[in-house]
Amino acid sequence: YEKDHAPFIGIRVDVMPTDALTIGLERMSMLRKFNKDWFLGDNAESGEAEGWNDIAGLDVRYRFPGVQIYGSLYGEDQAHAFPCEDAYTVGLYFPQLVQDGSWDLRLEGSQTNTTWYGHWVMINGWTYKDDIMGDWIGNDARKYYAQVNHYLDNGDRVGLSFVRVDMNRSASDTRKLSEVQVDYSTKLQDALYLDAAIGYGKLDNGNNTSDKSKRVAADLRWEF
Repeated sequence: YEKDHAPFIGIRVDVMPTDALTIGLERMSMLRKFNKDWFLGDNAESGEAEGWNDIAGLDVRYRFPGVQIYGSLYGEDQAHAFPCEDAYTVGLYFPQLVQDGSWDLRLEGSQTNTTWYGHWVMINGWTYKDDIMGDWIGNDARKYYAQVNHYLDNGDRVGLSFVRVDMNRSASDTRKLSEVQVDYSTKLQDALYLDAAIGYGKLDNGNNTSDKSKRVAADLRWEF
């Protein structure tokens, strides 16, 4: 009774109890069938009676002077109407590293467990045209990310970012991806921007072999 291309439904609510605090609540479901029990979260634990698969949780952002702290805690699937199989993200954002606001910095860490983005009945999992509808690191992974930006007097931006991902963490052949990228953004006209990037990546395959790649990209962005 596997189901291919399952329907998808989601709901999100954001509240701001204070000017400094934002709280978001979110629930997304892949549906095998839809009925009133979905609203109550009364799903079967397993078997043919299981009607849907959820990702649900909350995210929080608090703005201190000079720094923002944010994090999210979500569960893939559920147990007794509550999310389980946790994954999380935590981060720090410094919007004004120097007094004139010409530099900012972001530091972030994420982790998923072995069950994320897949399902044993709805076989496509959390994908659309084979792309994950979520964090690209996939399941059973841990990510470290850092990005610093410099804003020039003419409005251009220069950025440097680094990402490290440990994949298949519970396997004996854990793979480790490291990437560094320099990007540049400039305004060409009133609503037209040019974005360019140069990057280098290395993937250690866990069996004493590695793959290396280089990236050069440019695109035009129109804002309206």
